[in-house]
Amino acid sequence: MRLLKTSLLVVLSCAVISVSSARAGNWNNQSSESIKILRDFMVGDAKALVPSRRNASSSGIVQRLIIDDEEFAEISLSYEDEGGNSDWNRTGERNQRWELRDKKLRYKLNQPYFLTYRFRIQVGEDHQGSGSDKYFQIIAANRDRGAWNPVAQLKNEGGYLTFTFYLNYEVFYLCGENNSNMKHRATRFKLARMEDLAGTVNQIDLKFLPSKGHDGELILLFNDKTVITHNGINTTLSYGILHKFGLYRGDINADTPDSSILISRFGTSKKCEDIISKNKCDLLTAEVKRTSTSVPWENYAHMASDFGKKICKRAKTKPINFFSLADTKPPPVTVDFSVSTKEVCELAIEEWNSIPGSWSNHAEARGLSAGSCRLFLK
Repeated sequence: MRLLKTSLLVVLSCAVISVSSARAGNWNNQSSESIKILRDFMVGDAKALVPSRRNASSSGIVQRLIIDDEEFAEISLSYEDEGGNSDWNRTGERNQRWELRDKKLRYKLNQPYFLTYRFRIQVGEDHQGSGSDKYFQIIAANRDRGAWNPVAQLKNEGGYLTFTFYLNYEVFYLCGENNSNMKHRATRFKLARMEDLAGTVNQIDLKFLPSKGHDGELILLFNDKTVITHNGINTTLSYGILHKFGLYRGDINADTPDSSILISRFGTSKKCEDIISKNKCDLLTAEVKRTSTSVPWENYAHMASDFGKKICKRAKTKPINFFSLADTKPPPVTVDFSVSTKEVCELAIEEWNSIPGSWSNHAEARGLSAGSCRLFLK
């Protein structure tokens, strides 16, 4: 499929010829040619992004396309492209990516910045997506200013384009691995159905003031309309903010369909008008007076497994409650009934110790109590 696509693209741009001629498996050559293409679509501080060392190294992953007179960089991944060792041979799942990342920390806590992302969704027989495609990630930095754990992701998830925020309360590393594993409470915002976006160009613009306190701010515009405003705690285990963008697929196998994303603009900046139009900056720089959304949303919890392996590094903080959106009636929290009794008890005890919620209700529905859970965990 990739050979056929490359042949068709040769007539569009000589840059495609140079990219498709990069030798498979030569990370430096392939990465260099790909970054030359992507550099034309980056603005603001994003111009300094560099390729991830975990990227798949097959040739032809990044191409230059022209569709309806608009130019795009296409990133596409197939299972046969494999991936970097830390992704491909990760304990418990097989992951794959081609991403650009911040090389150094630019955005500190308690300081606002702006992000813009213009993209086209290709959904069809040849590009159905993995169901876990991530297009950009806002990442919490660790004490050493390296990437640590995701704060937010734009994803293809369950047939929807979602913007998901994570309030991580534990990050751990298995011995011998360099992959972070999270336990978190999260809010998933469903921006649109993927099938409705197929063949269309879409735009995300946002303001993010990362904070561990109640002065945090988020404003997100989707296709020029304000769809999310949030005021309050929006990051937990974090010493600053980094970014990754491109295409990242999780938990794939040989039957996973190909994935792709077309990008025409990506940028970050501390100054809104350096990367975003003035009329949208007027919306993004407005004071956030309330927390609200105009799109469907749901809260959920996740606890990464250690797969019975020894944990060598761990960081923890007190779990905090899910986002509470004052202007909308909260839907019920999605509870995964495959979660073990141990995990249910751990989450339920946190709520019994603070404010009863969905996990304590779920535990009680299983016939558990605070006392029986504490005894069970011993």
